[in-house]
Formats: sequence, structure tokens, C-alpha cells
Amino acid sequence: MSEQAPETAQNSDAGGAGAAIDGEYLPSPANRGRGRPTTYTEAIANLICERLIDGDSLLTICGEDGMPSYSAVMAWLRRHEDFAHNYARAKEIHADRKFEEIQQIADDGRNDWMAIHGDDDAGWRLNGEHVQRSKLRVDTLKWRLGRMAPKKYGDHATLAVTGADGGPIASVNLSVTDPAESARMYQALIAGK
Repeated sequence: MSEQAPETAQNSDAGGAGAAIDGEYLPSPANRGRGRPTTYTEAIANLICERLIDGDSLLTICGEDGMPSYSAVMAWLRRHEDFAHNYARAKEIHADRKFEEIQQIADDGRNDWMAIHGDDDAGWRLNGEHVQRSKLRVDTLKWRLGRMAPKKYGDHATLAVTGADGGPIASVNLSVTDPAESARMYQALIAGK
């Protein structure tokens, strides 16, 4: 049984497929200019950030012709600090836009009422389906926002521990060696004194 040499930049071009070095695909000379871009460019990085702000998911962006693969973008985020910063900022702006969209959905009452045209039922009737769909959209956006930006839009629970009447917690030192004194202090503590 013969052992094969591991694939490297030297021997991978023999088949014309290219090589992966440090997580980035380097096409063979025969394949250059075809396929997905894998070399980082500021123009593509900026386009990705703009599309994220507009609401496109990274999976959608990376699935399009002429865009890098998802794994290539993840590698870019690890290697390029400016891109990582711009990417994070684009996600924050996208979350802020979604937050504003919640208010638009809540304020939009255009289809909340339906006109009824009947002999006995002329007038208006609540369009329950539209109202429920709007509620579902708002609830879904709120849930997603809580995951996208938990510090800013997540549910926050605060636990406040206080003493009697909101005052400070009383601290009692029970390191007394006299058993009678310890018992007296314990009784006073239980009595709230």
C-alpha cells in the first residue's frame, strides 16, 4: 500500500483544482477567473456590509454568483480587523432598523378593518387575520432582536436583594465563643432586632 503525499500548494495544481492554504482557496492557473472570489477585497467586504444593513442574510449573500462562500467570509472576519469591525457595526445597524420596523408595523392600521357589503351587515368589521399577522410579525421581530442584540434589545431581569423596608442587608457576626451569647444573638436576629 502506497502512501500519498498530503495536498499542498505544490502538488494540488497537478489536477487543476487548486489548493487551500490557511483556509483560503487558491485556484490553479487554469481555473483563475472562474468560481467564487476568495481573495479579500475591500469592495466585496463593503458590499457584504451594505447588504447586511439592508436585511439580507449572510447565507443569502454568499449564495449568489460572484460572492465569496460563507466559510471564506468567516475566514476574512478572523483575518481582517477592519472588516470584522464593519461587519459587527452592520449587524448593529440592521438590528436598529428592525427595531424601527416594529413601530411601523404597529402603527400601520390600513387593513385592520374590512368593509362589509350585505343587506343586513353593512358597515365595518375587524380583520382579525391581519391584526394577528401583524402581532406575529412584531413578536417575531422582538424575539429575533433579543437574539441579535441581547444587550440592547433582550429581556432584562434585575434581582435586587435588600434588607427590611428596602434598606441594606444587616450583617451579624456570630463568631462568639460563649454559647449563651450566641443563643441571645440568634434570638435577636430571628426577632428582627
